[in-house]
Amino acid sequence: MKIDIAKNSEDLKEIVKIHTEAFPNFFLTSLGDDLLFELYRSFLETENSGIYIVKIDSKVVGFLAFTEKSTPIYYNILKKHFFSFSLKLFKKFLKNPFSFFKLLYKFKKKLSLKKEEKRTLLKKIRIESIAVEPNYFNKKIGKELIDFLKKNIDFEKFDLIELETDAKNNEKTNYFYQKNEFIKVEEITVDGNRVMNIYHYYGGKK
Repeated sequence: MKIDIAKNSEDLKEIVKIHTEAFPNFFLTSLGDDLLFELYRSFLETENSGIYIVKIDSKVVGFLAFTEKSTPIYYNILKKHFFSFSLKLFKKFLKNPFSFFKLLYKFKKKLSLKKEEKRTLLKKIRIESIAVEPNYFNKKIGKELIDFLKKNIDFEKFDLIELETDAKNNEKTNYFYQKNEFIKVEEITVDGNRVMNIYHYYGGKK
């Protein structure tokens, strides 16, 4: 097992494949591989962001995408890849207008700088996505990725690591984060009725 930093298109293609397998019913998955590729590529091009990958026999079997702030991720997609992204958006609109408008709504929310909640005043690294290929469950790959992130965060510069996950019908995932020293600090409702748990890891500060 080897942990590395995603660097190129081949890594990103494998990341997209794992995302699709791990989150088959999620909205981002419904957007298709092309748009997912653009999203994950932006993590490689944004300051204080990146994707750690686990390889076994040269094959990517898990990943963890992180960033200091999600807003620059979405700005970079539009700034650096506007035309290719717009073309893919247009194709999405032709296939599924509802998904297209839902994506625009999510982009508008991500790009908005108005919703500064009290917890955003802290300097933090956010885990935006973590997934393992189903065939490699029970090999502690998720734990290895989180431990690697913890070791590589400068807790003199950042106050904490933050993540959010579904609160309902998601017991195993919530237990996984709690077992890995994440503390539930808040419960929020998004998109009308989706309840999310917010977790923090303080790097030994608390």
